[in-house]
Parts: sequence; structure tokens; C-alpha cells
Amino acid sequence: MSITDAQILAAYGPPCSGESLRITLNGGGRVVVQPIFADAVMAFDACLRAHGYAARAADTGGYACRKKRLLSGGFSDSWSTHAIKGTIDLNWQTNPFTKGRLITDYPPEMILDIEGIRTVSGATPWAWGGRWKSSKDAMHWQPGCLPRDLASGIDPRTVPGAPAFVEPDPESEEDDEMAKPPMYVLVKESPDPQRPGRKKGQQLYRVTLDTFAVRLTGAEWERVRNTHTLAGVPFTPSVVTHDAWRNLAVGLVDPATRKKVVS
Repeated sequence: MSITDAQILAAYGPPCSGESLRITLNGGGRVVVQPIFADAVMAFDACLRAHGYAARAADTGGYACRKKRLLSGGFSDSWSTHAIKGTIDLNWQTNPFTKGRLITDYPPEMILDIEGIRTVSGATPWAWGGRWKSSKDAMHWQPGCLPRDLASGIDPRTVPGAPAFVEPDPESEEDDEMAKPPMYVLVKESPDPQRPGRKKGQQLYRVTLDTFAVRLTGAEWERVRNTHTLAGVPFTPSVVTHDAWRNLAVGLVDPATRKKVVS
């Protein structure tokens, strides 16, 4: 079941604050969201790509520091979910906000695919305004779950075109790590005598889809190191050297920086 607007604002607020991440969708439309929504937006975009649906730059957006817009004109006294940088309006010219009758050019299968995305915890990250009972907001996709669900990651098995992550078989003689990145990779780095400034260290990466990786930092990384759990679930990451990670990370992109995950 989707969460209410009040729950969204309480969980992801306060409105009009926090970090911003700009993501370009298939077709060129751009959205601004909080970093916690990055994986969900990438999965959303994967559905657009799978169905050949283009997000137009002229009428696609996300963040707006405003109150709820009324069909009759003007604004209400309540904050819009757009104010928490987690809602997408997709192609509003052909998917308008209407009273009663749904108007949309989304392929029906694409709608079902977006609604079928799940987090690792089993929650639904996107709720569609086209399902509302009285008014229909076909352009509108807002958060359908709480931050703890998004923090568990997106289940790639529920994303069109995203191969399921397969942990290497410990009994297999073949080294599958480089061919199929596991969901978590711990990169260990040692001082390089050829590069005196290089320091010893380690960093955990979470590979989310076939072309994206997120570097865990700050409090999240500390919790992982201290408890050996992620989102409350015990896990064992695959451990690679820094040089091996450079080879593994070819083609992977950090959605927070839009740069390739190599250094």
C-alpha cells in the first residue's frame, strides 16, 4: 500500500531543503531529486527505455518548492510532494491533471512495469497519480515507500532490462566476479610505491543496476563496518583490490556524480 502525502512530507522533509541530484531520463527530460531516490529513478528510467518512451525536456520535471496545485486554480495550504525532491512529473502536455477522466499516452505495459518495481525490502517505490479516485494526475509519480525501504536498494529482478545479481559460486573454479558484479563490492587499496601520496584504505560500493554503482559514505558506511549488516540484513561483500575494481568498474557510473566509477 502506498504511503500518504503527509507521511511522505514527514519522512523525506522538511520541504525545499536537502541535497539535490539532477538525473537525465531517456529522451532528455531531467528531474531533480534527493540522492536517496537515485536508484528508484534509475529503475524508473529503465522502464522508459524498455518501452521506448521518451521523457521530453520541455514538459518533464521533479522538484518544485510549492504548495499543492488545485484543479480550480491556485494552490492549497498543504505542501506538494514535489517540495521534497522525490516526485516526477513526466510529459505533462500529454498526461494532464484532470477531473475524473484519465488522459495518458503511457504504454499500459510501462505503467505496470513501473508499478512493479520493488525494493529489496519488498516495497513499491513509485505511486502513480493516474490511480487516484477523483482527480487523475497522469503525469505524476510520487514516492510509494519510506526511506528505510529505499535504503535497502532496488531489487534488480523487478526492473526491465536489469540482470539479476548473481553471487559467485564458492565451489566454482571459474572466476565470475568480473563478468557479473555482485551487489556489494569492498575495494581494498594499499599504498603504491610508485605513487607516494596514495594512502591505504577501503571503500564499499553498492552496484545497483548493470550500469550504476553507489559509493557508501558517512553514517551508512560506519554502520556497515560496525554491524556487518546493511538495512538490518547480514551480508558479505565480494572483496577486490583497487586495480581489480578499476577493471570491474568499466562502464559503471556513480549517479551522484554522473562520473565513471574508476579512479
